[in-house]
Amino acid sequence: MGTIAQALFQRSIDYQSSRLGVALEDFAAIPATPDFGDEIMQGFHSDDPVDRRVSLFFCEGFLKYDHAAQLGRNFVESLPSEAVRLVGDPDDLTRSAAHLLLIAVRGSVVGYRTLMLKALADQSSSVRTVALNATETFLKSREIEPLLSFESDSYLSEIGGMGGPIHYVLRNQALTTIERMAGRQFAKHELTEIKESEVVFWWDWNPMLEWYRASKSGLWAKFRNKLNG
Repeated sequence: MGTIAQALFQRSIDYQSSRLGVALEDFAAIPATPDFGDEIMQGFHSDDPVDRRVSLFFCEGFLKYDHAAQLGRNFVESLPSEAVRLVGDPDDLTRSAAHLLLIAVRGSVVGYRTLMLKALADQSSSVRTVALNATETFLKSREIEPLLSFESDSYLSEIGGMGGPIHYVLRNQALTTIERMAGRQFAKHELTEIKESEVVFWWDWNPMLEWYRASKSGLWAKFRNKLNG
């Protein structure tokens, strides 16, 4: 662990509600001071990715409870530019945490939409997840095109804990997001494949894609009438 990360944890040790370490809920009681803000900012610029990740976590905690202003005016004013810089970090977990900060300060970020569209296609599944969870902050009404690439998303995860069924979770989440944006539900058919001797599940996108292609062609009115019986 980096020296700055250690120092930040030491600052918060008296307020940790769990023996496992500081949690986001603990920031309701952790005193925010300019010195704390200076240390977080140093962590943003550390060569150690652990320092950067921990500093972003502490920043998230203070923002959650609206304590950022107590960390100093310069700290608050620097957050948008720091977020833009850190979303390009080479470390996947740092980049993921930086996107959470970017979302929090998006009102002061020029080019926020462009950065988040890029995040939807990031190589890191954690970054793609953060972006997918925040689509309402940067996608236009009924704009589903940026989500179509998730039909072939490769991220796998067990559902329901260790030993649970394995799903292409971001494929399913993106399809659910498209349904919400389109204001309709599509017929659900679960597909499977064998991957490394494990059965993997995901929802078939074809009913949605059929609707989408029809809506983009002159057949939309005919397709709508068919759906409405």
